[in-house]
Amino acid sequence: MKDIIIVGGGNQGRVILDYLDQISEYEVKGFLDDNLKGEIKGIHVLGKIKGAQYSKEYYYFVAIANNPVRKK
Repeated sequence: MKDIIIVGGGNQGRVILDYLDQISEYEVKGFLDDNLKGEIKGIHVLGKIKGAQYSKEYYYFVAIANNPVRKK
């Protein structure tokens, strides 16, 4: 099983979470989001995107629909 962190907890991130829940190959370990705290559908928001400590042990799915924000 591959561990994945979703970058962005808005609508796009929630759609990706629902999709990945259907695929047994991936396990969502958390979200990164600059504006949210707590949990999203039972998955912890691990912290902010900016300044996050990224690790090669996880896959990251960028789920930010806003093009200028995603580019940044």
